[in-house]
Amino acid sequence: MERFTIGIDAGSGGTNLKEIAKGAFLAAYDLPDATLVLIGVRSLLFRYLAEISKNLNKPIPNNITIWIGEGIPVEMEDDPVLALASKKDSSMVKAFFWLKEGALDALITPGSTSVAGYGGYRRIGPINRGIRPGIITPFPTVNGRYSYVMDSGALADCRSQELVGFSAMATSYLRSSLDYTNPSVGILSIGEEKKKGNKLIEEVWLQIDSNSGFGLNFIDGNIEGRDIPLGTTDIIVCDGYTGNIVLKLSESLAKSVLEMVINSMTRTTKGKIGAALVKTNLKEDLRVLDYEEYGGAIMLGIKKPLIICHGNSGWKAIYNATVKTTFSALSNRVIEAMKSDLLQIDWKELAGKK
Repeated sequence: MERFTIGIDAGSGGTNLKEIAKGAFLAAYDLPDATLVLIGVRSLLFRYLAEISKNLNKPIPNNITIWIGEGIPVEMEDDPVLALASKKDSSMVKAFFWLKEGALDALITPGSTSVAGYGGYRRIGPINRGIRPGIITPFPTVNGRYSYVMDSGALADCRSQELVGFSAMATSYLRSSLDYTNPSVGILSIGEEKKKGNKLIEEVWLQIDSNSGFGLNFIDGNIEGRDIPLGTTDIIVCDGYTGNIVLKLSESLAKSVLEMVINSMTRTTKGKIGAALVKTNLKEDLRVLDYEEYGGAIMLGIKKPLIICHGNSGWKAIYNATVKTTFSALSNRVIEAMKSDLLQIDWKELAGKK
């Protein structure tokens, strides 16, 4: 089996270094055929690994190492252009260099999404110059399968060709990595009819209908927000501004629903007894809405796997981002598959159409 080297940005501002170290520590045990590289302040990270080793009564795995990225860290509020230019010794910017040069096969970062997205596009490079990258994020549905929101925060302002690109990249990703044979694609809007929505939605449908759907499995019409948890389509396509709102709402939904149900049930003595009986089951059922269960979301359209995590990611999120998202993407060679799939569309011609 090919051995992969996975970088983990453990030095960007706003992140919990001890949690990152623990997630990497545990992932290293479950991925003996991978080398995990923590990038940040060596002394701090080594100390945390030693503490975790002592607490878990396990030796530090021999497939985890530390590379130095001790410059001024990239902060959540940083301007992407300025951060790349002025923070060359930061953990994130150094990681981009190692990823581009091939020292790393993939990168996980819980740092600034805007800096990561811009850096991935500019420093690593896009798979195809005609397509801007976007983040694909799983969304649990009532039918037991995940649907996938694309884009969930990389590109706030989109043109119609970007939504077509998102559709193509998401389709390729689901086929190559998740065994979806012919994933269905829905455009997110405020009504089912193709004419319902803003100018962007109208332009997207004009391009889709003029090009016989680009060989993709578009449903006939839009989907609405209420359709997402029902699993109406495998892929939900939207601009990153809308997708990020959908994502953040879903993440808070589990806790809110659980609290409302428990508060309602505990108003009476009988209700308190019932709440005690169902609380555990409710928590387990709503666990699928917790972002830490998938850990990180891959940015599609970059030449190397770039996985975006929350800035407040706990160890479980880092573990799942490493074991589930990153290692799966590398093992299934999703970038290679996507390069081949995207050659089927003339992106330069599409960009010129209105």
